[in-house]
Amino acid sequence: MRSGTKALLLGLTAAWGCTLVNKPASPPKCGDGIVAGLEECDDANGSDTDDCTSACKLARCGDGIVQDGKDQCDDGNSEDGDDCTNKCTKAVCGDGVVHKGVEGCDDGNKTETDTCLSSCVSATCGDGVVQKDVEECDDGNKVDTDRCTSKCIKARCGDGMVQYGEDCDDGNKNNADDCPDDAANKGTCRKASCGDGFVDTMGTDPALKEDCDDGNHSNSDDCPDDPLNKGKCKKASCGDGFLNFAGTMVEECDDGNHSNNDDCPDDPMKAGTCKLAKCGDGFVDTSGSAAKLEQCDDMNMVDADACSNKCTCMNGGWGIYTEAPPASSPPANLPLPFSGPVFGTDGNRSKPYPGGEAENSFANSQPLMIPAQLTFESWNVDEGSGSYDNKYISISIDGGLTFQSVFSCPGPQPFCNSNVGRPAEPFDKIIINVPANLVGKMGVIRLAYNTGDSCCSFERGFFIRKANFAMCSQPPM
Repeated sequence: MRSGTKALLLGLTAAWGCTLVNKPASPPKCGDGIVAGLEECDDANGSDTDDCTSACKLARCGDGIVQDGKDQCDDGNSEDGDDCTNKCTKAVCGDGVVHKGVEGCDDGNKTETDTCLSSCVSATCGDGVVQKDVEECDDGNKVDTDRCTSKCIKARCGDGMVQYGEDCDDGNKNNADDCPDDAANKGTCRKASCGDGFVDTMGTDPALKEDCDDGNHSNSDDCPDDPLNKGKCKKASCGDGFLNFAGTMVEECDDGNHSNNDDCPDDPMKAGTCKLAKCGDGFVDTSGSAAKLEQCDDMNMVDADACSNKCTCMNGGWGIYTEAPPASSPPANLPLPFSGPVFGTDGNRSKPYPGGEAENSFANSQPLMIPAQLTFESWNVDEGSGSYDNKYISISIDGGLTFQSVFSCPGPQPFCNSNVGRPAEPFDKIIINVPANLVGKMGVIRLAYNTGDSCCSFERGFFIRKANFAMCSQPPM
């Protein structure tokens, strides 16, 4: 204490008759209201919830004491992910601190399209929220057949999953198989079909295989692809039954019956042209309209050959018979019926039979590829061969202008014999080898018959059937 103060006290003591005694001072302590020593504060009130604790320490977050009006909590640790944050606030979703065991994330915002939802759940595919720049869609389910797949990718043709509006989706992004699914090139994920504009060359279903598919649903061009009218996406060809007038192969007709013997020759295996039939086109019109019917057609307009320029046969008296004419004496004086129609000549006998005969005639076959052998069955009753009733077989490969002999009587064939008195059956089986220079060429075969006289009444004629060639104006017999 100061000296002046001390002197004053001594004087007062003496005046009062007191004796001054020196007592030692009390040591400082927390709560005495005096901040001393290691104390940070001392408000002498013993309260722990104000700015100065009862331990004379300044109140702070993390001291384990909840300060009134400032702390929501204080658990006295530095763990930020428990129920009380390091800011002494109660852990809540949206505080920016991940509450362990409670929250999957906490980014401190209310944005739903980032990696952490406002519910503090980590964004995942299937949570029903579209994560920006990560997901294309999110419908909150794991169904792959709706408009949003379980991978949160918008459903599209080519993703390998059959979704609403698709017939198929094999995921190979190929428009050339049974499921066109290359969306970048207009794949539809509809089952491949003729007319869809995709050429199915790699599919596994033979019924769907295509040569072409221009997608215009027209059967009148080079690719008939109108499925409603039997288009099959096969390359247009003569004989397919579709009249091609808009493509590169223009047709005049196409009835699709693969016949060269009607008004529209359209057999592609036999050079059918799908041009309207006419005399001179090389096709014998035997079943078309009456005005166009032909007996022959040798592809030329020469009137002096085997087929006239009106496409009629130059056959002399040859034709179809169902019986041999009668001879003069019993029992041959009656007609002799055959088992079926045959082609031949009666020797130009005059009716009523028997009558005189005098004939030098021939009949030509329809044009054909000349075979290595001529085969047929024959029947004859006449003088046989030699001076009279000779038979000749020859072949022309120049349209009938010239003929090369193949066989002539007399010779080692049954029809060179007279065969008088024979019955209607059997016929004789004939095989004649054809010279090599004629084999495989287009030509006509000629059968010729020369009676040489007008004798005799026992004769019945010369007939053939079951030939491997068709006679002019007649079917094979």
